[in-house]
Amino acid sequence: MTGVVTNQQNTIYAREAYGVASFEWAGKCAALDRITQEMGGMNVALRQAANGGLEVSGHTDGAPGLVSTTVTFKEQVVQGLGDRLMTCLWDIDRRTHCRNLPMWNAWDKIVRVALGRATSIDVGGSTMSEDEEELVTSLPWSATSTCTIHRVALSALVTPVA
Repeated sequence: MTGVVTNQQNTIYAREAYGVASFEWAGKCAALDRITQEMGGMNVALRQAANGGLEVSGHTDGAPGLVSTTVTFKEQVVQGLGDRLMTCLWDIDRRTHCRNLPMWNAWDKIVRVALGRATSIDVGGSTMSEDEEELVTSLPWSATSTCTIHRVALSALVTPVA
C-alpha cells in the first residue's frame, strides 16, 4: 500500500475482552484517536561518595504507564452499551485496509488497544440543524497495552513432478 492513508481506509472493530466472541464493526462514525503510553520514568540509584555525600551511580527504569486514547462511537451505540463501556474490559482494533472495500478480512495492519475501558461517559448535547446528522460521543479510554499486528501472506511454490 502506498501513498497517503485516509480515514476511509481505517475502520474500528470492538469486542469484549476475555471471551471467544469475534470482533464487530463499530459503525461508520467510530474512531480511535492518537494512542499514547508512558514508558515509565527513570529511578535514580545513589551511592555514597568519597566525600561522604551522595552521588548518582546509575538508574533503573520505572514501570510503564497505561495506554490512553479517545474512542468515538455514535451516541446510540454508547446508549445501547451503557455501563458496560465502563465496567467491562474491551479490545478495540483500528484496521487499515489494503483494498478499496473495507471488509472484515481485507485488513493490512491492525493497531489494537487491549484490555481497556471508558474512564468517563459524556452524553452529547443537542443542536438545531436542517441537515440530519447523527450525534457522536468521544470517550476518554484507558487500556493496559497496545500492539500492532501486520498481515502476513504466505505462498507455496509448487513444482511439477516429472
